[in-house]
Amino acid sequence: MAKGSVLVVGGGIAGVQAALDLADSGFLVHLVEKTTAIGGRMSQLDKTFPTNDCSACILSPKLVECGRHLNINLLTLAELVSLQGEPGNFTAVVHRRPRYVDPDKCIACGLCAEKCPKKVPNEFNMGIGKRKAAYLSYPQAVPLKYAIDPDHCIWLRKPGRCGICAKECPAGAINFDDQPREYVLEVGSVVLALGFSRFFPNKLDFTGYGRLPNVVTSMEFERLLSPSGPCMGHMERPSDGRQPKKIAWLQCVGSRDINRACHPYCSSVCCMFAIKQAVMAKEHAHGDFESSIFFMDMRTHGKGFESYYNRAREQGVRFLRARVHSIIPADDEGNLKIRYVDEQGRVNFEEFDLVVLSTGLEASPATIALAGKLGIELDADNFIKTDSFNPVATSKPGVYACGAVAEPKDIPQSVMDASAAAMEAGLMLAPYRWTETRKKEYPAEKNIYSQPPRIGVFVCHCGINIASVVDVAQVSQYAQTLPDVVFSQANLFTCSQDTITQMVAIIKKHDLNRVVVASCTPRTHEPLFQETLRDAGLNKFLFEMANIRDQDSWVHQNDPAKATAKAKD
Repeated sequence: MAKGSVLVVGGGIAGVQAALDLADSGFLVHLVEKTTAIGGRMSQLDKTFPTNDCSACILSPKLVECGRHLNINLLTLAELVSLQGEPGNFTAVVHRRPRYVDPDKCIACGLCAEKCPKKVPNEFNMGIGKRKAAYLSYPQAVPLKYAIDPDHCIWLRKPGRCGICAKECPAGAINFDDQPREYVLEVGSVVLALGFSRFFPNKLDFTGYGRLPNVVTSMEFERLLSPSGPCMGHMERPSDGRQPKKIAWLQCVGSRDINRACHPYCSSVCCMFAIKQAVMAKEHAHGDFESSIFFMDMRTHGKGFESYYNRAREQGVRFLRARVHSIIPADDEGNLKIRYVDEQGRVNFEEFDLVVLSTGLEASPATIALAGKLGIELDADNFIKTDSFNPVATSKPGVYACGAVAEPKDIPQSVMDASAAAMEAGLMLAPYRWTETRKKEYPAEKNIYSQPPRIGVFVCHCGINIASVVDVAQVSQYAQTLPDVVFSQANLFTCSQDTITQMVAIIKKHDLNRVVVASCTPRTHEPLFQETLRDAGLNKFLFEMANIRDQDSWVHQNDPAKATAKAKD
């Protein structure tokens, strides 16, 4: 018998989009993610190209929606280990590792992490900086629940030696006896959204990666720029915390090169990734700044990409068609010297404060291993092979692939792919829609007809996106002085799960009957906040957004006082 449920493996942007499309179409979705939270690589990005939108601003509403959707069963710290059966009637076995924190009890207060004595490298920040053995992977994580790292927890390695987190947790959520579990899921179809790995440049001696602290990968640089990263949005170089004044980007590291243990294919996203970072670095920099991109070919093939490239040139980003021979120390202060050959065949040397390696995308070892288990065919580059006439269909009927698991893709392509895979996965199960799903029930809507206005204002910080220009604290204080405003608060990310949950509580506590969010665009965020009002028992149209990003910080970038005054208005 066909089942009205679908298994989605991978909780990055592609997996989340596929899960939302399927759940909204009437299917129960089991979303399996191997880490502690969904979000994938996109959650690690500061900005996205070609619009320079805040990555968290685009992603967070989808994560919150996914986390609270009644028809999405979210299984984190979990991996698919076997799949048997046929299209319409698969049996999937999923193995889930223990979290050691009871998610039903955890209130995300953070005391466990605050008091934990054990510090370890922060993998979410690409190894830059430290986190605790009790941790939350990132501030907007969904589910917003802490976890304990069994490889570093003192108690789990030597019982009786620590246990501070259990003593400090006010909710009694710490569970050192948590055990692995196996789930047997009956599903009709499967979507694989397993993502990708980045090429590791320590294989290439000429880069100096691993030996020279101021040689970083593009993903590491992304975390250095992010407001939730180790530098809190201040651009600093790893060796001494100084702001770099001159940065070089090296393209095709690990791609388009068969002589250096690299991949022969183009990784698709690296050119735009580097251009975006060069533009963003200029925005982060204070005073004089130079950015140079060393490339073979600029491949700006997407919608609006060529215009973005041309604008970057106009803004002073320097492009050099060259082959880099080596990166060597320039002095004892951490500066670097690049030796390269230009288009005329001349050997040149140039000094930089920081070098960013645009590392290519490759198939992850986990994907290769899982494909072997499931009997799914891979292509010559170890990505999942898909049908030429149906680009999301794998060699196994009823199993579909989306995003960069099939080939290198950027975010918009991955999202489009995900919707296509969701459509295909649900097509044969259409007669069984709504057979395994639940309908959300909202609290009774409050009648505010005779009540005076009680307005709550939530102002978004959003890192460099808003707060680098607009004085967010001043705007929040000003809002408190306006007629009928009884509550005003500034938040790092108003669209994150913790703030959304907090917003419902604040509406009830302060008896608010109208809500204003001052942040980015209603095009992407209005439905999220309207849903939040419904959860709090208010009519969703008692909500307004003030777009202080597009209309203030973006258009008055060089005039913070004017931007702040306009935001208040």
